[in-house]
Amino acid sequence: QLAWIPGTDLVVFSTEIIIDWPTSPRWREVVSVNTRSLTQTKLADLDSGGEIYLAPDGSRIAIITPDRVSIVSSDRSLLA
Repeated sequence: QLAWIPGTDLVVFSTEIIIDWPTSPRWREVVSVNTRSLTQTKLADLDSGGEIYLAPDGSRIAIITPDRVSIVSSDRSLLA
């Protein structure tokens, strides 16, 4: 999953679910990349990420997992 943050040089993406049998699946991490400087910022660490949905203005990102919804700002601060 990949999304551009409107009006910026940032792209946000989530990695895939990791299935490492016999343990439980590990959820994704969410990363933003500045396409000019190629700087990466983790928005959600491994096992904290999930499906991503951007607010229309790109200021907030919802990260959805089967058991929770987290809201982070595009600068990485956790909002909820």
